[in-house]
Order: sequence, then C-alpha cells, then structure tokens
Amino acid sequence: MIPGPTIKLGFIRRRIPEIHQELDIRILDIGYDPWNAWETAEKLAAEEDLQTVELRQGMATLAAPSKKLEELLLSGKLNHGGHPILRWMFKNVKLKWDDNENFRPAKPDHKSTKKVDGIVALVMAIHRAMAQPTGGFIYDDEDIKELKEL
Repeated sequence: MIPGPTIKLGFIRRRIPEIHQELDIRILDIGYDPWNAWETAEKLAAEEDLQTVELRQGMATLAAPSKKLEELLLSGKLNHGGHPILRWMFKNVKLKWDDNENFRPAKPDHKSTKKVDGIVALVMAIHRAMAQPTGGFIYDDEDIKELKEL
C-alpha cells in the first residue's frame, strides 16, 4: 500500500523492484500508460534495469487482453481472492465497445470519481503476459492464481 492519501511516484519506483525480487517475478517487461507515467518508466529502465513498454489506453491495445480477462474470470481460472478494493473497482467498470464487438474497461464517465485503475492495470498485465514468448499463457495450464495486496 502507498502510505498516505496521495500517489508517491518515488515510493512506487522503489517498490516495483522489491516486489519483483520478493515474489520472484519472471517478467521480460513492464507495461505502462504513457499518460503521466513516462518518467517513472524511464527511471525504472535506467535505474533498475527493467524493460518498460508503452501501452496506450485505446481499443487496439486493450481489446485482446480484456477478452482474455473475461475468459479467465468466466472459466474460474482467475480469482481476486475477495479483495474488497478490486471487487469495488470491478463494479465500477463500464465496458467501452466498438463496432467490431471489441471492448475495454473504462470509467462510468470521464468525470466519475469511481476508480477502475486496478482493473486496467490487470488488463495491461495480461497484455504483457500474452506478449511473452512462452508458447502460451500461464493460466492455460496452471491452477487458479490469486491477486493479493502487495
């Protein structure tokens, strides 16, 4: 958890490598939204030697991993462990659709104070997992994974 009522980018930059090491995360890169995150991504790349990948928040980027998230949830292969904040964020999500029946998570409206950031971050993480050259997606063959508070 980030201490205090505001986002502290320095804390986040320090915490990402710690989590990486604590959980033995085997990732090739970290996706980030360039809107207000480019500086954090640059510092992670330069100071922590982590590869970062810009992920714009449009349909072209988020449709496929959004569909994968839907598949994981409906098949019971992903469980958020009853985490109250993630449950609240899932309830806040409004799906934004295009003419080709693609969808991505969005806030109920752009002025809403309801947060969906955790769900968008999960979709972004799924995007990066789908891009890894592993020959498949980790949840295709493994048991349910739980998302826990870090």
